[in-house]
Amino acid sequence: MSVNHMFLPITDEQLNRMLADEQYAHDFIFDEKKDDWVRLSTDVLAIIAITSRSDDDPLSFVQEGAGDHEDEAGNVGDRIDMGSEPAAYYKNSFLKLVAKRLEPWTIKKFESRADMERLEDERVYPGGWTDAHRKPMLVEAFALYRDCILKTAAAGLHLLVWCL
Repeated sequence: MSVNHMFLPITDEQLNRMLADEQYAHDFIFDEKKDDWVRLSTDVLAIIAITSRSDDDPLSFVQEGAGDHEDEAGNVGDRIDMGSEPAAYYKNSFLKLVAKRLEPWTIKKFESRADMERLEDERVYPGGWTDAHRKPMLVEAFALYRDCILKTAAAGLHLLVWCL
């Protein structure tokens, strides 16, 4: 089993059309925007384990949802096969909260706080964290994750998230 997280920034119009029409949502995601997916592989759970203070922290949104901000998130349909469950959307208002919490986490800070032994000891999926090549890969994934969230929030876009 794999938990490859995918992100896709979307506009108001695109979100509204996806919510109204599941076939449009499927075609939009898998055909029209397939080349625009931000592919984060399996490292998102480790990124959350390092940056998030608790399950209630907005930085846990990929794993825990929007929490107290549930009116700013939801699923896109219920019959679109995204691999494991429907794609979730997070409105820009919520994404701005996530970006505000993420902004102080520079790549250098993340790299210095990435305790690979702790990830291994806590059995954070997918494991193998103490292998020599894993930390550089995790830092690279964090840079992509951070860049996507900060730019999407700043551009006033929403974020579609799913696993394959």
